[in-house]
Order: sequence, then structure tokens, then C-alpha cells
Amino acid sequence: MTNQLFTNGYALLIGVGDDLPVTVKDATALRDVLVNPHRAAYPLEQVVLLTENSAHRQGILAEFDKLIEQCKQNPEATTIVYYSGHGGYRHFQGTNEYFLLPYGYNSSQQTETAIFGSEFTQKIEAIKAQKLIVLLDCCHAGGIPKEKDSGTGFVKSPPPQQLLDALSSGSGRVIVASSQEDEKSYIGYGDPYSIFTTCLLEALQGKAAVNKDGYARILDILIYLFNQVPQRAPAPQHPLVKKMLDLGDNFPLCYYAGGSKSLPGESDSPQPPPLESPKGPVPLDSKFYQARLNAETKDSIEQESFKEIQKPGALLLVKGGYQMGKTSLLTQIQEHASQQGYQSVTVKFREVDASRFKDTSKFLQWFCSTITNKLGLTDKVTDFWRVNLSDKQICIKYLREYLLQQLNSPLLLGLDDVDTAFHHLTVAGDFFTLLKVWYEEAKEGDEDWQKLRLVINYITEQHRQLDGYKSPFNVGRTIILPEFTQEEIRQLAHRHSLSWGVKEIQQLTAIIGGHPYLVRMALYTIAIQELSLSDFLQIALTPAGPYSDSLDRKRKSLSSNESLFNSFQQVIESNQPVDINTEDKFTLLRLGLVKFYKNTDLIVPLCELYRMHFRP
Repeated sequence: MTNQLFTNGYALLIGVGDDLPVTVKDATALRDVLVNPHRAAYPLEQVVLLTENSAHRQGILAEFDKLIEQCKQNPEATTIVYYSGHGGYRHFQGTNEYFLLPYGYNSSQQTETAIFGSEFTQKIEAIKAQKLIVLLDCCHAGGIPKEKDSGTGFVKSPPPQQLLDALSSGSGRVIVASSQEDEKSYIGYGDPYSIFTTCLLEALQGKAAVNKDGYARILDILIYLFNQVPQRAPAPQHPLVKKMLDLGDNFPLCYYAGGSKSLPGESDSPQPPPLESPKGPVPLDSKFYQARLNAETKDSIEQESFKEIQKPGALLLVKGGYQMGKTSLLTQIQEHASQQGYQSVTVKFREVDASRFKDTSKFLQWFCSTITNKLGLTDKVTDFWRVNLSDKQICIKYLREYLLQQLNSPLLLGLDDVDTAFHHLTVAGDFFTLLKVWYEEAKEGDEDWQKLRLVINYITEQHRQLDGYKSPFNVGRTIILPEFTQEEIRQLAHRHSLSWGVKEIQQLTAIIGGHPYLVRMALYTIAIQELSLSDFLQIALTPAGPYSDSLDRKRKSLSSNESLFNSFQQVIESNQPVDINTEDKFTLLRLGLVKFYKNTDLIVPLCELYRMHFRP
């Protein structure tokens, strides 16, 4: 029975868009699967997609009314309602009612532009379909609702329990929220869709099917979401389902192969991604990029970074040790910026000729030319530098009056490896003074400088040598990259097809800690050489081990500097955090041999591996 239509299938799919472009992609992808005759096989005319301009309040409510009427005419209807966009609470007329934010929402015209939870519930209750599933993805970690007044405090939130209870009244109804009430919904790294929708799409296309009878059945889909979403999310995210215990017959929601029982060329279980070397920045589309959780906010560092750069004139300082993932994070931030329509440029300080650090004029001309060329604009640096002004004044003039005027969107400017500049205090002082000036001008409302969004990657605290009043390192938002947690290592091990538990992870971290590069190299080596953990630990310090080249380079750096060598010996021979001279401390930090102890200026070996290898 290949390519039969699932004739009783109806769907209303809403992806609001605006500051959440992924919601449009999610809803569109779901529509494509539902109407595909080789997949869900819903009749095309019975699937309605509303995105962006069509997903305003009036449009959504009008399509609800049409769907209600269609289901009245077909009592055997199986109906899907999918909403992806912002939802939350706002104090309104003495209450804190939950509501959804359609496209064009205006907080000063809330009644005319929002959809209140009570309204949404009434529409759902009026759908007299035989089977109804409502999918709500209402608390995206990315995106910031556009609030035009600040006095009434909108708070993003998934649907509250009482709303889910009301929606799920009656039999044959399933209400699914993408996350619990105190969680958020995340986008998959390297994927175009949210994690929740990615898993939903997979389930609808047969990956959740237990009996392989040609149908994507509701219980199979829900169990798949329960299992897969928490595994893939960078922070806690657990789909919340109402009425699951009342389903009974595990009804089919759609076909998964157009009526066929098998998908040609596809295996029954997802295949792990091909292994890739952990050397260098993690590629943008890599399945091995591991997001990290901010222990204080319980949000991912990536999502916090995305939010920060959306602020006019943003200054984001990313601090992390050697090979901690600063450049990989910057790549993720740039991709998010591009999705928002921003221009994006990275300036890598390690590419600067040493001679340019000896002269402020040469350095600033190189800086301006680099940005110009990467934006694909005509280089006018030579013309501007003919003006009888100071080098800093000319640089300001060039960016403000030329570069920023050529752009109709914000410019994300990433500065990578800026520690290189700290060895040249005169040039560094002049340059970093400019960054602070631009940031402060933006804070004061200058619309030109508000276009500029800065991300600065650095390792050490050598910026303290700069004049504090002129330094950008004491303003803006600072994010300190942490080591991987045990849960993050477990997720990464799973992607390497390693079924590790707490015991294995603790054994590994006892030797190498949670340092991202060391962890990824360990997992890659174990997976590609098919080693046991004990075998890996035995070879880790040997010439056959994966760290041998890195250890040799570090040893050469130590051997060439007697003071540095002695300072490091002091660190590894002590069982307590120690303090050493500032120059050696910063050099050891740049080499990735030590790390700060908690929130102090004291240092300890980066990991036990280094203590074992370098101890006499």
C-alpha cells in the first residue's frame, strides 16, 4: 500500500519567526514531512502553515476557526496543532495570565496582538477531532521578545501546568510541551532546527516506530521524545506530556513512509556521526560541538552569548585557557549573528606581523584594512590616513564614517587571540582604549557605534597592565569558559558511541580533568582505535599516546626558559595552589599548563596528566 494518503490527517502549524528564525524553519520542516507523499502523506489542502507575517493574532485565530469547522465535518479526523514561538507571563489587569506572542505582538496593544492562554484553550476545546495532538514549543533559549514598554515585566516560560491540564481535558487528546516549566527549549548545534522539532521530525519519519507497521504511533513518538531530547540538549530539557496514560490504543498520527512499512536505504536506528579529529576549532556543522552550561544561570553559555550580541553596542569578553574552545564558541556566535542578518568579521591577532605591533599607526591601518577586506568593501585606509589627525582619531573616523555607513545591519566583530597584543603595551594601550570608547559611545546612544557588536577572546589577565580607566576588560559582559562537566562528557562520549557511566567518566577526569581538548582527544582516540578506557590510560603518557606531540611542544617551551621551568616545577611539586611571578604565570597559562585555582590568583596544574608527565 505504497504512497496512500492519510486522508483523515489535518494540521495547523505556526512558526512565529521575528527574533526566532528557527521557529519558521521548524514549522516549515514539519509541514514538508506531513505533506510528503512518501512520508506522513497528509492531504496538502488539509495542512496549513503560518509563519511570520501570516502568523499574527488574527491570522492564527481565523485558521483555528477553519480547522474547527473541518473537524466538525470529519469526526474521524486526526489533528495536529503545532506552535513554535514565545510564550510567557505578563502582569495584566491585576493578574499574571499566560499568553502566546504571535507575529506583530505589541505590549502596548496586548489585547489586540497577543493570544491569551484562555483563548487558546477555548480554540483547542472546540476542535472535535477523534484524535488531537497539540505541540507547544514556547520557551526558546534564544530570542528576545520585543517589548515596547518596560513597566509590566514579561517573563518567558513554557506553558504552565494549569494550562496544560485545561488543554488536555477529554479523551484522545495529547498535549506536549517541549520543556518543563523551569526549563528552556534549545537549538541543536550543527542542526537547522530546534532539538525538540528535530526529534519530532525523526519520529514522524519512522525512527520511533516499534512495530514497523507503516504508522508513526503516538506512544512511540512520545517515548522517542522523552529519550532523545534530554540526551541532545546542552542544558536540562525534558518534554512534558499530558494524558499519556489515557491513550490506550497507541493511535497512529500519520504514515511514516507513505503507507509502506519500510524506508528504503535507511537503518532502523540512527547511525553515529563519522569521527572527526579534535585538533583545531570545532567545525560549525560538527556533531561533536559540546555546549556548556553556566552553573549559575542554568542556561547554556552559547545561548547567553547569543542574547548578549543582540544588544546594541554589545561587548562580550570570552575568557578561557588554551584550547578551551574560545574560537569554536566564536564560530557559533558568528553563525547565530548571520542568522539574525548581521555582518560578521573575525580578526585573528596571531596573524599580525610582529613589526606592526611596534607602531600604533601600522597596527591600526592593518586592523582597518583587515575588516574592510573581509567585508568585501573598497579599501580606503591610505586615503583616510592622509588626514592630519592622530592615528586613533583616524581609526575612529574610518570605522564610523566609512565602514559602518556601508552596512544596513549590525556588525559582529570577533577579536581572537588578543593576548598577543599584551606583549606590546604601547600599541595595546592605544588599541584597547578605542574599543572602550566605542562601547561607551554606544551606551550613550550613538546609533553608529550601536551597530558594532564586539566579542573579545583572551586567555590571561595581562590586560591588568593597561590603564583601568581606558580598558574594555572592566566593562561589558564577561563569560568564563568552564571545563566540561561529567554530564557534558557523558553526552560527548555517547556521540563517540561509548556507553559510559559515572565510573568511566570519573576515571578519565581524575587524569585529564574536564579540559575540552584533552577530553575530545581521549574520546576520539578510544573510539577510533577501539581501546578500552584502561588501555587508553596506560598509553596516555607514552610516545604512542595521543598527547605526545603536545607534551613535547610544552617541554621545549619550558626547557628554553629556566625561570619558567623552575616556576612550573614549583607548581607541580606542590599539593596546594601556589603563587609565582606574574610573567611566568601568564606564560604558563598561555601554554595551557596551569589554571587558576577557583576565583583566586593562585594556580595549580591543569590536570594530573601534566603533573605526572613533568614531575622529575
